Amino acid sequence: MPAATAGATGMLGGFGPDAGAYGGVPVFGPTTATMVPNMGGWFSGPTYMDLTSLAGIYSTGAFIAPLINTTTTAGQAAANQSGTIADGIASFDQVRSLQLGPSRYVHTAPLHTAAGATVGTYDFVFDINFANKQAGGGGSKISGHSTMIDGDNAFDFALPQKPYEGAVGGAQFHFAAGELTDSIGDSSHQASAVVDVSLRNAGGTIAAFAHHEVTITGDPDIASNVVFGNGDTGTRTAQ
Repeated sequence: MPAATAGATGMLGGFGPDAGAYGGVPVFGPTTATMVPNMGGWFSGPTYMDLTSLAGIYSTGAFIAPLINTTTTAGQAAANQSGTIADGIASFDQVRSLQLGPSRYVHTAPLHTAAGATVGTYDFVFDINFANKQAGGGGSKISGHSTMIDGDNAFDFALPQKPYEGAVGGAQFHFAAGELTDSIGDSSHQASAVVDVSLRNAGGTIAAFAHHEVTITGDPDIASNVVFGNGDTGTRTAQ
């Protein structure tokens, strides 16, 4: 079979390193590319090769594949974004992925006895700095009043800062009684508290709101002076 004429210029002469043409048919390869018969004429064979080897083929796949890969990657990223953010307790990995600054969760909830009677209310405030990977501190606190605490005495417990840079598992923060001090309670019967906070995903948003549970003991000498509260904050707000 005759080979393409060296140095010939074809319709797509710039497509390959040695692209040329034979009889008006583009040759995608070196000027020595083998030609094969096609419908009574000559047709360029597999490109940039001779027919004894498949090495070095220039094909549409070489150009389409990157487009397919790019589309697939974008699709996977979109699927991961929507598919992996299930409602419920956020993971610390998810919380660390948030590129946000200081934010705040707030809620007002009733206090009740173990039997369910309402005996007061409290405000819950929880600050978090997503950029610094620090939760609590700032204006974080629980404050309120209860008839079970020294005759409707007020209480105010600041929630100290807790880093979560290396934390694993669910994004939950525990504040033990020894960490919290009632700043305005009666010194002779000062209340104590235990507070648990978990960050919750909702509607595809990581850490959209916080769930809180509190146990406050009014007088350690009186077993019945224990009240409970819990609830969900509204959506976090930037500070």
